[in-house]
Amino acid sequence: MGRKRIHANAAARVRAYRSRLALLDCPPRPKLPKATCPLDVAEIEMEIRAVQAECEAWLASLPESIRGTVRVDLLQEAIELLSGAADELAPARPNP
Repeated sequence: MGRKRIHANAAARVRAYRSRLALLDCPPRPKLPKATCPLDVAEIEMEIRAVQAECEAWLASLPESIRGTVRVDLLQEAIELLSGAADELAPARPNP
């Protein structure tokens, strides 16, 4: 006593699956490329350093009235985390 077949064969099952996907109106997810290339790692490091510089500039331009607040502490922590992340990626950078 097995399970009753819904589709006549595998092709019909795949066809039904694809028609259900079409009804959802979402295309299948593309596979993301891996960032294993050293040039990609160098670009990521440069982006992190750019964001870090923006955060540092923002911190420097904050008014004195909010210098001791929690948000400033969080911003400083974010700058330290960005610096650590960029330093971790630095050894993977290709030599020119």
